[in-house]
Amino acid sequence: MPRTEPMYLRFPSMPPRHTAQQKGCMVRNGRPHFFKKASVVRSERNTLSLVRDSLPEGFKPFGGPVAVRVRLCWPYRRTERKRVVESGREVWNAVRPDLDNLAKGILDILTRALVWRDDGQVARLVLEKVWGPSGYWSVEVESLADKAGEEVNS
Repeated sequence: MPRTEPMYLRFPSMPPRHTAQQKGCMVRNGRPHFFKKASVVRSERNTLSLVRDSLPEGFKPFGGPVAVRVRLCWPYRRTERKRVVESGREVWNAVRPDLDNLAKGILDILTRALVWRDDGQVARLVLEKVWGPSGYWSVEVESLADKAGEEVNS
């Protein structure tokens, strides 16, 4: 029986920075060969281990369409306004790495961790990138299977 109740995971560590675009290239016999850099492979392995260790005992993958919300928070920059730092509030992060590139890597990790069977099940995706008092990242997954009568444009 696939999982239907929502799942929330929060990781009190720096958000993953690897993206789908971080590939190396070498030319062999006049043909390009693309590969993942060792640092990217290591980062993906560590992130996958972190996610798998956080899943509850006996976790069953989500079946059917799912909604995913990912929030990535990096510690304030040294150049952040003193007023913002003292308030402790989170502010939008509008610098690299690009959010769409980060999303692919995170969804691939969640697929490999068997949170769902295939990342094609993701029907709704909300991504947020902010600066805050400390680094963390969180993932919220909710089944949309029981919301079949819900209007799609809501």
